Amino acid sequence: MLGLVLSVVLVIFAADLIVLTVTERWWHHGLGEWTEILVDDAALSLLCAAVLVPVLRGWQRRAHLAERAMDIASDGFVVMDMHKRVVRTNEGYRAMLGRAGERLSGRSLSELSHRDAATTIDEQLEEARRLGVNRSFSLQSRVDGSSLPVQMTTAWLADLGCFAAFVRDESTRVEAETRLREQAAATRRLLDAMAEGVLGFDDQGRCSFANRSAARMLCHRSPAALVGRGVTSFFAAGSPDRELVWLRTAEQLGSRELSMRRADGTVLAVDCSCHALEHDDRSSGHVVTFIDIGERISARSERDRTARQLRDTFELAPVGMARIALDGRFAEVNGALAETLGRTRDELLALHWQQVTRPEDLPPETARIRRLLRGEEPRYSIEKRMLRGDGSVIWVLQAVTLVRDADDRPDYLVAVTKDISARKQAEAAVRAADVALRANAAKTQFLSRMSHELRTPLNAVLGFAQLLRLDRQHPLPAEAAHRVQMIEQAGAHLLALIGDVLDLSRIEAGQLQVSPEVVDVAEVAAECSTMLRAQADAKGVDVVLQGHGADGSPRALVRADRVRLRQVLLNLLSNAIKYNRPGGKASVEWKPQESHCEIRVVDNGVGMSDAQQAHLFEPFNRLGAERSGVEGTGIGLVLARHLAQLMGGDLGVQSRSDIGTTVTLTLDGAEPTAAGIDDTHPTTLPASLGHLRVLYAEDNQVNVEIVRGALQARPAFALRVASSGSQALALARADVPDLMLVDMHLGDTTGLELATALLADPRTRGIRLVALSADALPAQIDAALRLGFEAYLTKPVDVAQLLRVLDGAAGG
Repeated sequence: MLGLVLSVVLVIFAADLIVLTVTERWWHHGLGEWTEILVDDAALSLLCAAVLVPVLRGWQRRAHLAERAMDIASDGFVVMDMHKRVVRTNEGYRAMLGRAGERLSGRSLSELSHRDAATTIDEQLEEARRLGVNRSFSLQSRVDGSSLPVQMTTAWLADLGCFAAFVRDESTRVEAETRLREQAAATRRLLDAMAEGVLGFDDQGRCSFANRSAARMLCHRSPAALVGRGVTSFFAAGSPDRELVWLRTAEQLGSRELSMRRADGTVLAVDCSCHALEHDDRSSGHVVTFIDIGERISARSERDRTARQLRDTFELAPVGMARIALDGRFAEVNGALAETLGRTRDELLALHWQQVTRPEDLPPETARIRRLLRGEEPRYSIEKRMLRGDGSVIWVLQAVTLVRDADDRPDYLVAVTKDISARKQAEAAVRAADVALRANAAKTQFLSRMSHELRTPLNAVLGFAQLLRLDRQHPLPAEAAHRVQMIEQAGAHLLALIGDVLDLSRIEAGQLQVSPEVVDVAEVAAECSTMLRAQADAKGVDVVLQGHGADGSPRALVRADRVRLRQVLLNLLSNAIKYNRPGGKASVEWKPQESHCEIRVVDNGVGMSDAQQAHLFEPFNRLGAERSGVEGTGIGLVLARHLAQLMGGDLGVQSRSDIGTTVTLTLDGAEPTAAGIDDTHPTTLPASLGHLRVLYAEDNQVNVEIVRGALQARPAFALRVASSGSQALALARADVPDLMLVDMHLGDTTGLELATALLADPRTRGIRLVALSADALPAQIDAALRLGFEAYLTKPVDVAQLLRVLDGAAGG
């Protein structure tokens, strides 16, 4: 019994082995086919009935489980015969192609492939047949015609004579890879569109990526030329070494200004930033971005240069400059302002602008600042007074401007201050000079009128006195002649007084001119002594002349205006006589020195005290002599000193009360030459030289009578008179005279206007003109002589001088 069981077990075990062998061999025929083959086999009929049928049923269950597992797998499985036709597919493969439930057996795999991959599927299968296994990417065709990317692993089972292929759906991966490629391309386009240069470096410090801007800025044709270069090759020598560790650290660093090398050898200034890339907490490289800052550096250099210039302008400006905060305190001042205000910068920075402004000037400037802050005016200028550190006051011109911030709000004030004290003083001086000029002009005009008004009646006095004294046909008795002489002396004194006043006013106005020449001191001294002899005899004073040339010794010569020197000596000698005592002495002494000559007028009269000498040269101050009964005006000595200085000399006085006075006149010496004395007070008339037709333009009948009386000594001279300028012009045109005497102040015109009309008419242009006027001001005389007058005679008329002028015209 036991032996039978063991025999059955052995048979079952052997049958199981046979089944497994047959299954492996005929697997490609399908489970049903090889089962039928085994059942139909006659040799095994009995065995199947007893032993194999249970075994095969068990195996059939296991095969069914394998098919179920294969069908539920997500990957595809395809079995093809040696002719590459499909024998078996699982449900996963059919679902990939959208062919669920469809029978694919008998179809070639190329039919199931997409048209773009159909030509290569056979090559892949042949590759598997040749090598045993082929793994490749392929495109399968879905039922809707779309392509399905798959990863296909194909094996050639030579012992079974079939192909087995495992198919994995790669559409998700391919779509992801496509998206990544598109993203990478977009990123590349974005990086290439960036103005900044971008360089990517791996963890070894080698360039792995560069955008177009980086290549362009570094003068390379394409970004590829930068790839593979080490980081140190990008930075120029002189860049800080520590910057190169950017690519060796994982931290993100701030931007730096560096210099990078260009392909052409030049250096590019850049603002560079480096960022570390990390993956799984490990460094995977770095990204370096940079921008060209050449223009920025140039702009910064220009800005710095401008700032330096502004700073230099602020510091070196010759005018004071200050920045003032809105609260009124000085925020910044330059050296010029500190110097102008006599304070240090620190002192000014601790002050309010109102503390250095004169209190009286605060209200107007405060109002201007308020207008400035309200936006009613952008700036203002003001002249005001400021206080220096020592308490003194200066005038300044200050220009103030309001500076606003980026939001157009008031920020601070800028004040430019210029010291105008000198200008103010000059303006005050100009105003004073203008006032003085107007005063002088008014005084000149007044003196001109007064001179004319005084000389006109004086002309009648002295003129008729001369006519009486010089009348040969009707000589005066001795007593009458003496009275006429007294009239002339009084008139001469009055005329001298008028002359002195006019001369002094002309000196003060700077209008008196002198004509230096070589003058013999002895001759002028003798003239003065002779002219003052009568005054000296009346006073009982002895006049003595002592010096070179007075006693036949060599002459003492000086360079001076002869008329003015005589005027000075007359004044000094007259004073020595007037302020002397009876029986006193007045001497004129002169002695040449090496380069000059000293002329001293010495008297032993009443003298002067020190107090009187302190006021000696004050005009019209007679030092108390007005109570002495001595005639005088108090301007003679003042005038003498001015005349001495105009001639290049000087005049000094030494005096002791009750002892006497010495006045010293110092003048420059001159080379020896001849000099003569004009006789201005002749006692006889010159002889007539010929015929002369004279037209006299004069509106004062007294003056006409004097001239008419003077010409009685010239019977050959014919005189016509015109009482106005228009009448004189008409008479001159109707009957052209040889000579015209013209008064400067006619009723309807001036003598200058009449002369201008005569010179403008060809018929009267050749008439000789002589002025005869009471206007003795130099400006009037000069104007007449420049216009063409041959001579200018002043009133009171000197009859002898007038006849000499007329005789000269008659003889010429």
